[in-house]
Amino acid sequence: MIFIIGIVIAFMIAILGFTVFVDVGNGLGTVLSIIGGLVILFIAGRLQRRKEQNDPNILLDKMMMFFHEDGFQASTYIFSEQVDKGFAIDDELKKMRFIEHQPGGSTRKKDLQSQIFP
Repeated sequence: MIFIIGIVIAFMIAILGFTVFVDVGNGLGTVLSIIGGLVILFIAGRLQRRKEQNDPNILLDKMMMFFHEDGFQASTYIFSEQVDKGFAIDDELKKMRFIEHQPGGSTRKKDLQSQIFP
């Protein structure tokens, strides 16, 4: 949604640059409006990506995948209200796994930390 609003604003600035600023001055207004539109698109894209990374549904999917790694078959799940921490209990192995979301940092770095308790 944020990115769509950014596209609309950038399009309006570009139309303004191509229609009004072309007739006025030496073209500097047109160039500045195009650069301004690109900056708005860049900022809107970053905000949308940050919003999607912290979406509870995406975090829930990542945690559910984590709960079923390394032969751990969780039978019971408990999540925090913000879905940033979760417990899973494996009845067969008699183990418990704790997963916590670590926000921030690089996108390449794992953002979930997992611990298994016997």
